[in-house]
Amino acid sequence: MAQVLSELGVGLVVGLPEQAVVVNDAFCELTGYSAEEVLALRPFVDIFVPEARGLIIERARRRIAGDAEPSRFETEILHRDGRRIPVEVSAQVAMTDGQTAIMATFRDLTDQKRVAAELARRARQQEAVAELGRQALVDRDVASLMGMAVNSVARILDVEYVEILELLPDQDALLLRAGVG
Repeated sequence: MAQVLSELGVGLVVGLPEQAVVVNDAFCELTGYSAEEVLALRPFVDIFVPEARGLIIERARRRIAGDAEPSRFETEILHRDGRRIPVEVSAQVAMTDGQTAIMATFRDLTDQKRVAAELARRARQQEAVAELGRQALVDRDVASLMGMAVNSVARILDVEYVEILELLPDQDALLLRAGVG
């Protein structure tokens, strides 16, 4: 099963509440750690970003106690090089030979988050273009429209300075028509 999940790009960790006992290659690739390093990591929760660790521990305690807790959630883990990696974790708790065992899968959400951010950015761009078009139909004042345009571009691109320059008829000078920053 660990190999199948690896081939699907899904990390697998099986272990006790404090330490991993089995990890697959996909989890090692995701984190940048070797299997030996992951198995030696105590407590295992240190693989998660610091601000998520308390919640992860509390959720595990409640699940072990039999309380209803989400088995699937999003969080971030730390790559060996310090990068934060967004992941979807799906965890199950079971009793095996009188010990609590935890099996968790980790799915990398980096590409999904990047695509969602790009789609949101493009939607903001389209919204700004539509608003400029509406404003152009309502207000024929070119200076006002240019002012709106530079403000929209600065906001959408998250930049401090934006200028609209006009090339003067003699073609060797520029005239600042609108700017921000």
